[in-house]
Amino acid sequence: FLIERSRKGIATLLIVDDRALCKNLKYIGFFDQLETFATLVTWDSSLFGMSNFISADTMLPITVIRRKGEERRVVEKLLEIFVQHGFSESIGGYLGWVLGELGDNCLTHSNPNLSERVCFMQAQRYSLGENTNCVIVAIADLGEGIHKTLKINPKHSNLRDAEAFLSAFRHKFSSWPDEAKRGKGLTDMISIAIGNRSIFRASSGENDFLFNFYSSKDSLYISKNEPTFLASKGTVFGFVLIDKDFSPVERDVADKILEQEIEKWKK
Repeated sequence: FLIERSRKGIATLLIVDDRALCKNLKYIGFFDQLETFATLVTWDSSLFGMSNFISADTMLPITVIRRKGEERRVVEKLLEIFVQHGFSESIGGYLGWVLGELGDNCLTHSNPNLSERVCFMQAQRYSLGENTNCVIVAIADLGEGIHKTLKINPKHSNLRDAEAFLSAFRHKFSSWPDEAKRGKGLTDMISIAIGNRSIFRASSGENDFLFNFYSSKDSLYISKNEPTFLASKGTVFGFVLIDKDFSPVERDVADKILEQEIEKWKK
């Protein structure tokens, strides 16, 4: 949102203070990235002091990925940090799967009018009770939006925005022609979320949805957040991985569950 405003030539003054929320944004590199990508955004940096301390719960500060394949380096770094934080090794493979697919998707569909294609990654640890940890991974790009990208394909051009947005998570739904055999990555997010009994949030333009498998692995509850939080062209994913055993789910099972849920958004 702030990057988009800056690229449009709109100056923005951020109101900050010395409370924990603003300090944490500094710790994860939020303001550093604004200095690089949103030069018309200003704030009073003197309120943060001189500390460069990284919060203990910050597993990965905001990291910029510019080329396909760089996400593997980020995943390797995260796996080392996971061990240090006491996470099980099994979660690492699924995290790598998620980051790899989302990173590839973000870089593939970033706005071609930009001087370079970029996506942003960040990871934060949280506790769910005394003996359970989870990690929230955020990935964002500066593209045109999932729904607009999908509707480039003539097969999906007549879909309403919300339906197009959700359909992009289905197996074999892609902006690419059928012979490209694309459209697996976002379905894999659903498969992982089901297997992990977790949740994720995806936002693009006026579409801001929460996918919730936390209560049951046999059903999916999709809710739309309204009003949309800081609507912008790009896409933002927030994915929760809970450190516990996984029950693998096939793509066709995930696709069927999603197909049933999307029916209500066609109305």
